[in-house]
Amino acid sequence: MGLTGQGVDMDSRKRVWLAFLSLSLVSLFADMAYESIRSVIGAYLAECGVLAYEISVLALVESFSYAGRLLGGFLASLSPAFLWPLVFLGYASIYALTIIPFTPPTLLTLFYAVERLGKGLRAPPRDTLLSLLTERIGHGRGFGLHEVFDQVGAISGPLLLAALVEQVGFPQAMVYAAIPATLAIAVLVAAYLLYPLEVRKACRWDVGGGGASLHVIFAYSAYVFATAALLVYWPAIAYKLEEAGFGVDSIALLYALAMLVDAFAALAVGMVYDKLGLSVAVVSPFLATISLLLIHNNVFAGIVVWGLAMGSIEVLFRAIPATLLPPRARPIAYGVLGASLAMGWALVSIAVQQPAILPLYIPPLLTVSVVSSAVLVRVRRA
Repeated sequence: MGLTGQGVDMDSRKRVWLAFLSLSLVSLFADMAYESIRSVIGAYLAECGVLAYEISVLALVESFSYAGRLLGGFLASLSPAFLWPLVFLGYASIYALTIIPFTPPTLLTLFYAVERLGKGLRAPPRDTLLSLLTERIGHGRGFGLHEVFDQVGAISGPLLLAALVEQVGFPQAMVYAAIPATLAIAVLVAAYLLYPLEVRKACRWDVGGGGASLHVIFAYSAYVFATAALLVYWPAIAYKLEEAGFGVDSIALLYALAMLVDAFAALAVGMVYDKLGLSVAVVSPFLATISLLLIHNNVFAGIVVWGLAMGSIEVLFRAIPATLLPPRARPIAYGVLGASLAMGWALVSIAVQQPAILPLYIPPLLTVSVVSSAVLVRVRRA
């Protein structure tokens, strides 16, 4: 009897890992598809003769992703029945980018907006599904590994597309992004079929399970906003690098370096998080602050520390709701994550252009981040 029980438990753990790895591969293939096209879309528009002010509209469209997170989090919080449909719908939106070469440049923004909205819609339900699996794996370890898969896709996709552009030109190369997009959908079907039955049963919204978590969500959103407001958004760094005389190829290599550091940092922070718990959250705002200060004095060191900070927040921002909140409240928290990130990065993108104000800018945000992380630690211990 005991052996039978042990066999069932081993089979259950195996399915958890298979489902987790499948969802991580989905992210890898999806990142290969959409990050590759995003990396060249500005150059593609320039080649099409689109005016510079029209290209700037794409920056505004980026906000659709964060608005989509709020909507996706709200819809997913209504019923667990919405989780998988939102995830499938969100990943299917990647195909909108592969249609771009066949459409007039005037419609490009529309298809780009569709993909950004889809990305936002799928993120909260996907992270909720992952959080239920990481309860068996370890929240830090699980989200750290998932971030590594993310970065492999985010780095390899643009590199492969750049090679293709050299061989066949822009339009044909962009169409090839449909291959990893299709692989992402195929593996997502496998993830759905592999998702363990006992985890599906745990994925239910208990009545009253979310209301008592409002104070946690508030402290979490304050922590995310303040930490993000200390961590420079990469486009702002790229702008500063271009001003300093760095070429496009050098900026791309520095970004690849930052993403490599990000992946290793995510894995390390995840492992430490599972051992030490929420107290690790205090590290991210200090790393972000150091990178913000170094960017103006030592670019290379600043970018390395930026990668460390980015890797840590990618894990912590998703592991904290999984640790503190019941399943019903997690989609809302992951939706709030997007809005808090957007506001924090918008603020720091302005501040980084004015180094003189940093002595006044940093202390209050660092205080908010550290205090809110302490509140989250206290909630955990209560």
